[in-house]
Amino acid sequence: MTRKSRPKKSQPAASESQESQALVLASSHDLYSPAEEEPLLAPVVLAPAIVQRSVQPSGSSNIAKTEKKNLAIMPSSSPPPPYGSRSEDTPPPARQPGNFMTIIRDSGPIKQSFLIDPTLSVPSELLPTLTPSEQGAGGTRNNLNLEAKYGEIDADIEVMKSTKLTRIRVDRLPGTVSPGDLNRLGPLCTIDICATSGNIYLLIPKKRLVGKFVATARGDVKFSTTLEKDLSAFNEKGNRRECFIGDCKMWSEGMGDVINLEAKTGTVWVQYNGEPFVKPENGGCIIV
Repeated sequence: MTRKSRPKKSQPAASESQESQALVLASSHDLYSPAEEEPLLAPVVLAPAIVQRSVQPSGSSNIAKTEKKNLAIMPSSSPPPPYGSRSEDTPPPARQPGNFMTIIRDSGPIKQSFLIDPTLSVPSELLPTLTPSEQGAGGTRNNLNLEAKYGEIDADIEVMKSTKLTRIRVDRLPGTVSPGDLNRLGPLCTIDICATSGNIYLLIPKKRLVGKFVATARGDVKFSTTLEKDLSAFNEKGNRRECFIGDCKMWSEGMGDVINLEAKTGTVWVQYNGEPFVKPENGGCIIV
């Protein structure tokens, strides 16, 4: 007789245990499975609404990250800061300084700006002829002489810092003159103003001019109330006033400002330039 082999009953049990073990291993390994094993989860079905809600935040988050990344990489759309032009950064060229200048106009006004450098040396062949006032002073030259015989004088005069005495003479006719430098080192300014017609109006900077003040006029010589408080009169005869501006105790021979005003046919008015001033309609020689 042929002996028939009996089927082993333990194989199905082993197969079931292997499947069970495989399922257990797959279940436990799925948490750490790489991206290529994700299709094992494909049979899971989600509702479209849930898919939409689960995908949309992820997409918007990625878009936001992309936008932030693009903002960091892309150059700013705002224009670069403007570069100042040379005209803005570089101040306009200053006036050329001069010294021992004389301008005499037989007709027409003098309307000009002057920058005086008392230390500037001028070649002898360029020096002008001495004026009558300079000849009367023993040949001492003024740093600037202005004379208009039949016109007004409207001049802006600036004096550079220097330890030398500055002499300015404005002669003859009315106009507007601004002599002096507010930043000069000390009181070293001599101003001679002579007007053969009209009045003289002098507006001086407060606490800048200290020294002798002499005014002669055919009419009156008047001072503002504020200026009179800083003025010491030491000689008065007729229409000639000799005064001192500032503290005369600090004055010494050869130091201090010297201001000489002469109005041959008019009056003299003196005040500080910080006080209200109304320009007279009849003109005159206005020194600011």
